[in-house]
Amino acid sequence: MAVLSIVLIVLGTLLAAVALGVRFAGGSSILTGVRPGDVTDMAALNRWAGNRLLVLPATSLAFGVAGLLDPVYGLLGCGVLVIVGFATITWLMLGTERFRVDR
Repeated sequence: MAVLSIVLIVLGTLLAAVALGVRFAGGSSILTGVRPGDVTDMAALNRWAGNRLLVLPATSLAFGVAGLLDPVYGLLGCGVLVIVGFATITWLMLGTERFRVDR
């Protein structure tokens, strides 16, 4: 069961790298489904999205470390991470609308 905790810690590290990559992407179009012409400020969108994406590694790392203390948290963390992942994707999809250019 400690294997799940280690997997969560490694996954949390990778997710942190992705979230920070989006956060510090500047004005480049790094997010899928977002065209640069449709966004008022791409750098602000990347900062906003990167900050929201940091919820995923925080959740993964918290449950990974807790799972090293008690293996039940490692198993629970896998389920919670899936739910938090879907919630974060929904949060991003709904929130990016305020960065779109009005046509």
